[in-house]
Amino acid sequence: MDDADALAGLRLLVAGGDLAAVQVAQGRLAALGADVTALAGDVEALARAATAAPPAAIVAVDATEGRLRERLDPFDLKQGPPVIGLQAISVADEKLGVNPMPLEGTDGKTGWYYDTFSEDVMKECPDGKRRRISFSSEDAKPQDATLRFECFQPVVSSNTEVLGKEAVNSPCSDNSECEARQSTVKGNNFQLVCDDTVKTCQISCMQDTECPDSWVCDTERQLCVNPTCPPPNLR
Repeated sequence: MDDADALAGLRLLVAGGDLAAVQVAQGRLAALGADVTALAGDVEALARAATAAPPAAIVAVDATEGRLRERLDPFDLKQGPPVIGLQAISVADEKLGVNPMPLEGTDGKTGWYYDTFSEDVMKECPDGKRRRISFSSEDAKPQDATLRFECFQPVVSSNTEVLGKEAVNSPCSDNSECEARQSTVKGNNFQLVCDDTVKTCQISCMQDTECPDSWVCDTERQLCVNPTCPPPNLR
């Protein structure tokens, strides 16, 4: 599943005090398949609109986030549509820019952007399908939320000479081939097994600590998963 599948038909309200920032976010989310309404105005006007026709979620693109959340849910009862503070930052010539109206407590360089060029995208996603929403830093990611951004498919390497983590997604026919690609170097000495479904080497695990940094353990299948581009059978 890609971002467009995840957002297809989802009713979102993009809100903020700056019309230009609201329109940018509206366009990007609409391009990913969401049913997006964009409103620019003061907090009271935005709250009235959200109350009259509640969306699945409200995306606040500037400093109105905190005030809008307080206006809609003053007693923090977790009722009504969630207000998600996503600060969009500009991109020009594959360089991150600055949001002129940053969220409260942040600088204009912290936020999300439509990513088609970062090192991670180039490495993790196949040619022709390198696109996702990324964040400029860990601090930019929304708190108390689950983020899932997937590529269409992982890159399957034809190189069978690699070892350890680099051997993940390399082709195999049985476990012995993957075991031969295990590294003895500390920090890269993961246990490799051949995934029968896609016939590629994967890292075996029972818990997250047995996986590379930022990866998670799918305890049902007992395989480590890179949340950016998991193997198709682990989606």
